[in-house]
Amino acid sequence: MAKLLIFTVALLLFSGSTVSTPQNTTTPAPTITTTTTPAPTTTTTTTPTTTTTPTTTSTSTTTTPTTTSTTTTTPTTTSTTTSTSTTTTPTTTSTTTTATTTSTTTTHTTTSTTTMSTTTATPTSTAPSTTESPADEPVFYVTDKGVTCIQFKGIIDFSVNYTAGNKTQVANISTSDRPESAYTVTGFCGNSQNMTLKWIQGNSSSNITLVFSSNNKTWSLTSIMASLFMDPKVFVGADEANKIIDIVAKFTLDPSSVKVNRSFSCKSSFTATSISGSIDAKNYTHPLASHMRGSLVQMQAYNMIPDAHNSTKDFVEAVECITSPRVSSIVPIVVGCCLGGMVVLVLVAYIVGRRRNRTSSQMEETPHSKYESTA
Repeated sequence: MAKLLIFTVALLLFSGSTVSTPQNTTTPAPTITTTTTPAPTTTTTTTPTTTTTPTTTSTSTTTTPTTTSTTTTTPTTTSTTTSTSTTTTPTTTSTTTTATTTSTTTTHTTTSTTTMSTTTATPTSTAPSTTESPADEPVFYVTDKGVTCIQFKGIIDFSVNYTAGNKTQVANISTSDRPESAYTVTGFCGNSQNMTLKWIQGNSSSNITLVFSSNNKTWSLTSIMASLFMDPKVFVGADEANKIIDIVAKFTLDPSSVKVNRSFSCKSSFTATSISGSIDAKNYTHPLASHMRGSLVQMQAYNMIPDAHNSTKDFVEAVECITSPRVSSIVPIVVGCCLGGMVVLVLVAYIVGRRRNRTSSQMEETPHSKYESTA
């Protein structure tokens, strides 16, 4: 027995005060918790110990030896292995002078788990409402030897009154009725320049021609001519259906002429100042009308600037139209004349008044002087 007791004491001194206890731990769902463990330990000296142990668990179930080192402020230094379940942990306590084997200490671990509900706001993108804008006016041009001599942007309209039985109807034809690709554009760049827009209409075709003229320094729009097929789908019930009506319209632009290598642009619409028509060389007696319109009506002719300097076929420098020349010049003139007339009237009244005052003062002084001389 003495040998056994000596062997036991030696074994206790050799093993030290730290015991690692392997445990099979079943790990719950991943949760980071803060565990407050009141660990009353029954030793030769009974000391209540409050231990705060952060425990990090993983998602897998593993059987590994877990060594948890806990530092507590007590008269004795105790190393305790704590699991998340209620466990019975054998604890060996080494004191300064006497090695004491304590009884089994039951450590009750209370785990407080705080679950935070996190709401993630997902940004919602709202597509902006889009409003369809009207399509840009078509741009037609004629190019010859690398030079775009003629170019036109805008819409040309024709209104044709016709007879359908005993009634008068109106047919409207416009270059905006079809896409730009539906037109075949031809023209001539020379002394007399023109551009023709041709399209398929019913079982025939129609065309509009812009005619320009120049004196080598300036150019101008001479007329717009049209040969319109009277399609029964457009001229519904017309007595002249399936015939060709020829129209010549003239417009007054201001300025009426533009320098060569310059374009004409205007934000106003234009109405033909004179228009006439014929069918089979006979005058057309029904009313006709023609308009040039658009957000911006722009045209150029007799341009000689090569496309190498204008690769995008933009218009050359523009001359803006004069929309109301008489109003802008006459009103200031009239106001100035009125003010000048008022100034003249005031001066005349002032001069006449001074002369009358002088005359009356002289007449009053003359009798008084005669009386004094007689006396």
